[in-house]
Amino acid sequence: RASCPLSLPSLPSLVRALIMASSPGGATEYRGDACLAAPRRARVRDQLRATLWQQALVKRRTPRATCCALVSPALFISICVVGYHLTDPETFDAAIYAVIALDVGPLLSLAVEFASGPGAGGGGGFGPGGLVWESSGNSTDLDLLSVRRNLEPLLTGPLPVFGLPSYAGVSSAARSALSPSNYEQLTELDKFARLFGNLLTLGTLHLAPSSAAAASSLTDGVSLAQRIDELEAHLQAGGGNVSTRVHADEAAALAHLGGAADAARDAWALLVFDSLAPRQVEYAVRLNYTTVPNTNRISKRLTRGLDTEYQRYVTSGFLTLQRAVDGFAFGLAARHGAEPLPPPADVAWLAPFPTAAYSQNPFYLAVQSLLPLLLTLCQLFPAALLTKSVVEEKETRLAQTMRIMGLRHGVHVGSWYVTALVQFGANALLCALVCSLFLPHTPFWVLL
Repeated sequence: RASCPLSLPSLPSLVRALIMASSPGGATEYRGDACLAAPRRARVRDQLRATLWQQALVKRRTPRATCCALVSPALFISICVVGYHLTDPETFDAAIYAVIALDVGPLLSLAVEFASGPGAGGGGGFGPGGLVWESSGNSTDLDLLSVRRNLEPLLTGPLPVFGLPSYAGVSSAARSALSPSNYEQLTELDKFARLFGNLLTLGTLHLAPSSAAAASSLTDGVSLAQRIDELEAHLQAGGGNVSTRVHADEAAALAHLGGAADAARDAWALLVFDSLAPRQVEYAVRLNYTTVPNTNRISKRLTRGLDTEYQRYVTSGFLTLQRAVDGFAFGLAARHGAEPLPPPADVAWLAPFPTAAYSQNPFYLAVQSLLPLLLTLCQLFPAALLTKSVVEEKETRLAQTMRIMGLRHGVHVGSWYVTALVQFGANALLCALVCSLFLPHTPFWVLL
């Protein structure tokens, strides 16, 4: 019987022999490298079972950390459950905004404050209570947000379209009541631009023909530039102290407004005309985007109560400018033989549509911007423990040792994915159960 000469075994051969000896049916008589049969690698299922068992043993050796990784996200979100049960829903009745219910008390006190505002040498600044006037050694607090709240019943009722003299008069009175330093600070805050529009910052009204129609003549033989000059004279005659400026065309007006910061800040609006004929008027009113409603969406599908964005058309002066230009156009048409009629804005009133009764929980208004952040923060501890386990395995070179012993790389990576899937799946299930306590009307599969 032929036999192989004995030789000293190498380390890889010895490791393979040990693996084959420990596997079922893999025992083979060792007679050297030449006679050793090729070792058979364990099946993927067996390797995956072994690596998952190794992951489970690591979790069992640190029970506190494992329990915290499973329970901490749900406990963190339970803060929202406490806040939800501490707040009471608010009920709002159905409302029809056809009448004005106005409390004149706060408005009278406000009028007194305006009348006794800053003196000749008075200065001002922002104090703890709001806007502070200093006059003759005394200080008067004027909270503009409180002023806006007092005017809310007047703005939510039926509103006429104010004429240019009325709008300019209110703006002049409000601006004269503020000290120069306060006025400079108010122009830098966007929230006041959204609340008061251009009333506090009424600037120059710019007029220009469109670039395509700058050199064209109208149907009555008058150039568009001459007709705009007539409109400017009409606005100055009936608009009080409104300052105007005429540009050669729209491009020149935009270059002027975009070139200097002071020009853009002190601008009220830009009126761009395509035609200003007696029987054909086409123009556009361009205002600062912070003072008018956002028109990217025509309507809001999900809305409750009264949406007060429409009031910006009044406070920004958009409708006032439309009434002024329409009045000039209707008067121009009457001078050329048309029937004298008032413009629609002279007799138009603004009133919002009625709103239905509804109830809401103020908890949702407070947490609507914080809930995504809370759901992200609650996963920091489990993610940190998972990262710590991966780093420890690399530091101890455990993965390399198992690879030397025949572990497949895909099985090793897959075991980590399965472990993370089980852990974070349990976290997601517990978090969904907790979220269902303060989001009762949301389907569970959406929360999951």
